[in-house]
Amino acid sequence: MIGIYVGESFAEIAAKNNLNGEISFNRWFLPQLSIEKGIEKFLIENNFNEVSEVRWMTRFGRQVIHKGLGHNPALLVTEGFESWPFMNLPIDQIHFSAFPEKQKPPIQSHLIFGISERVNSKGEIDKKLDTEELEFLVSKLQLNKIEHVAIGLLHSNLNPSHEKLIEEYLKERGFKVFPSYKFNTSSSEKPRWWSSVLNAYLEPSFNSLKKSIQNGFESQNINCEIKIHHSSDIYNDIDGQPLNSLFGPSELFSSISQDESKAILYFGIEEFLLIPAFNKNQKYWNAPFGRVAINHRP
Repeated sequence: MIGIYVGESFAEIAAKNNLNGEISFNRWFLPQLSIEKGIEKFLIENNFNEVSEVRWMTRFGRQVIHKGLGHNPALLVTEGFESWPFMNLPIDQIHFSAFPEKQKPPIQSHLIFGISERVNSKGEIDKKLDTEELEFLVSKLQLNKIEHVAIGLLHSNLNPSHEKLIEEYLKERGFKVFPSYKFNTSSSEKPRWWSSVLNAYLEPSFNSLKKSIQNGFESQNINCEIKIHHSSDIYNDIDGQPLNSLFGPSELFSSISQDESKAILYFGIEEFLLIPAFNKNQKYWNAPFGRVAINHRP
């Protein structure tokens, strides 16, 4: 079994021999050696010809979000609410300024499109979605060369029928779609929308990282199951929700803790991590630009 951690500047890899329990470990500086070449070098040096399973974690998503390195998706909202993502954004400057600037959200205003539909606060449809409107929408998305689309319709947590129709329609036409109805634990609109936007924002970069890890093993003709540890404490594919990867480390520490009454303080090479005692799942994460709906451990 092999474990991999990908940080901002460093990557770490460790392997446990299932026969004798021997542990092999290596850490390298990513600007000098890519993740793919680092894995390849580790396999060659330790003469690994067969691997039963690979588990990995990363803080790569945090780096992409905080440094604004993601891929700007389109966002579909209920008509009349196109300006909502830019309202009440936190102030960027820590100190007082006569000309304060707001945090920049991971979305561009010209990529927000209003959809003529309405679901009320009881989950009842007040205005039915017209699928003919989607034909014109597709042409606008193609004109802007958009491949990733987030959907944030009002009250989709109560009645997701319109989001599901749009999701199916766009998927049939080759778009990668990230609806907000899947985050139905949140009754707040913007946090749910941000979850969809961030998953779309992170996905291209995240897929590139996953491909680099796969290439590292395939270069040595090793075919094995590669699973990621994320906020749901399950080793599996991220299923189009790379945002969950942000909380893999805290979830792992919480899961191996033998005494929930004690806090865990971890001093890592790139970050310090404090996991409170009696750590309970939270419904929201405070991103630089506002609350995001995601079930996680702090």
